[in-house]
Amino acid sequence: MDNIEKVKAEFLDEVYIIPQNEQVYRIDQHGERYYFKLNESGKPVLKASVTSIIKKYSPMSPFLLKWYCDKGYDGAKAVLEESSLYGTFAHIMWAKLLLRYNLDMSEIGIREQLAKFFESENKTFVYDFKEWHKKIKQDLIGFVQWVQDYKVKPIAIEMSLIGERYSGTIDLVCEMENIDNHRFLAIVDWKSGRNDFYDDYVIQLEGYRQLWNEKFPDKPIERIFSYGCKDFRLPIGKTVTPYRFKEQTDNEVRARWNYYATMFNAEHPVLSLESKTEIMDTVINIESNVNDLIKEVNPMDFLNEEEQTFGEILDKGYGV
Repeated sequence: MDNIEKVKAEFLDEVYIIPQNEQVYRIDQHGERYYFKLNESGKPVLKASVTSIIKKYSPMSPFLLKWYCDKGYDGAKAVLEESSLYGTFAHIMWAKLLLRYNLDMSEIGIREQLAKFFESENKTFVYDFKEWHKKIKQDLIGFVQWVQDYKVKPIAIEMSLIGERYSGTIDLVCEMENIDNHRFLAIVDWKSGRNDFYDDYVIQLEGYRQLWNEKFPDKPIERIFSYGCKDFRLPIGKTVTPYRFKEQTDNEVRARWNYYATMFNAEHPVLSLESKTEIMDTVINIESNVNDLIKEVNPMDFLNEEEQTFGEILDKGYGV
């Protein structure tokens, strides 16, 4: 049975903006991610996520297809799993920095953080610690420099929202400052990879922008950005930009999101949680009625009411 999780923003500036008075849940069905809330009758109102909709309509690039072929199924799967895990770990570290935690970048400090991370993921994974240690140190330094360069003030971190047509989780909503000292509200999508910013990233940002503006029309997003990591050397006394940062506000690719969302909702006007069937543990004989041996299982029965918030996890010692 697919697990249903209660989700909550890792951080929300309650002085700046009034939080939604609704509980958001998340579930994966058939490899796609959905979010839902309960209506007044206690029935789930299910909405597909931005990433699931993009995945349905955005074709795989020839370059990515060739990469899959060159790596082979098992090789590609292993690389993608490691990339996903590292990305999640980097997001957690960045969130801690924004929340003003001190992070020990020594071998001991990072090993401790990784041990707690994999424990929280309930996962055992074989990886090259030396390579991860090198990358995370670069990525932490780059992130600190980016926050300082743009005077970033977090408003919401990992904010899950459900709109009228779709849903999603936004990496970061923040106040930033440009070179003219003008402060503005922005969405920043964090990518831990060192590759180019692809069109799908831009479409994703536009979906999030519209979703946020629907939920918080009094605090509209003005600009959208992609943030990424990169390899760099940091010579003493010389200027270097240890991160990648690109504004996507005027990128024409954004327009594709409206087509994707319209097509998806036309093809899937109503979404529902799928019940499962389960064979009962009982005694049977050759005359047993098979229909009596099968029961329907409601996914809501598996709701994890003990799901911890990010803040609660930190309070229990995840941070340093």
